[in-house]
This record gives sequence, C-alpha cells and structure tokens, in this order.
Amino acid sequence: MNERVKEIRKKLGLTQLEFAKQLGVTSAAISKIESNKRKLTEQMLLAICREFGINETWIRIGEGNIFNIDNDLISQLSKQYNLDALDCKILKTYLNLSKDHRQVIKDFVFKLV
Repeated sequence: MNERVKEIRKKLGLTQLEFAKQLGVTSAAISKIESNKRKLTEQMLLAICREFGINETWIRIGEGNIFNIDNDLISQLSKQYNLDALDCKILKTYLNLSKDHRQVIKDFVFKLV
C-alpha cells in the first residue's frame, strides 16, 4: 500500500509537503510512508481516500480505478448533454489524469480554440 501512496501523490502532481498539508500531517510522515519506514495506518488510508477521492479498493489491493468516479454524476451528465459511450469514456479518462496531464490537454484544446 505504501508504494501506492507515492503513486497517488505523483498522479496528483503534488509534492510531499503539499500532499501532507492537505492531510494535516508533516512531509516527514509522508516520506516515511512512501519509503516504507512507517506503516500506512487505517486512519491515514481513509483520510487519503476522502481527501483525494481515491478508490479504497485500489489503495488496499491495487485493483480497479485509482480515483473514485461518481458514475451517477457521469450518467446525469450523459443524459443532460446527450453524451454517447465514447464521450463518457473520454470524460472518465480525463478525470483520472494527473493535474499535469490535464494541463497538457487544456493547453492543446486552448490552441485549437
């Protein structure tokens, strides 16, 4: 699980300090978790899931999507905006991208407009 914490942080494009601040802990605590010098507590695991919208199953065993995607919300958007299956897949994929990767997409789209 500890290695997945680092993966989450990197995917979000956050430093250890930024990640730690959002969780209300020190960057040293995150460093120790990421380097497997400290166990990931149940409380910290749940805080990470809650704060960053992480799929609890993924962080525990590495299965499923890294982020929780509210399928009900996607379904509502699909109905409201008449989205097809590909539109929904594009939307879900975009939402699963890191902050940096989303910025690349935004920069690309901005150039098109």
